[in-house]
Amino acid sequence: MVLLEIRHLGGALDRRPESGNAIDTRGSAYLLYGVAFGSPDQAEMFGRHLDGLISALQPWSSGRRFVNFFSAADAEAVPAGYRPETFRRLVELKKTYDPQNLFRLNHNIAPV
Repeated sequence: MVLLEIRHLGGALDRRPESGNAIDTRGSAYLLYGVAFGSPDQAEMFGRHLDGLISALQPWSSGRRFVNFFSAADAEAVPAGYRPETFRRLVELKKTYDPQNLFRLNHNIAPV
């Protein structure tokens, strides 16, 4: 079973709050979410299908990723969840407040 969602963004989802935050999907018209469910022996096949879908939609992609939809396998993609200047700011905050990387069991931003 494969689940595919195309979420229309805009309105409140597109407005930057006065206090600011690190959410960087603003300015995108849509958000694509795909997930597959099945037995472990189907994981590679599902991965190929979802990768093919992402490749086919690449011409319309902003290149950004929605952090809440990352999986454990997406550890290398964490920077793509943020604009470059936002990611640099988050790395600096991590270096300042968590240099030992205690809080790492998430979509980790390493204090490098």
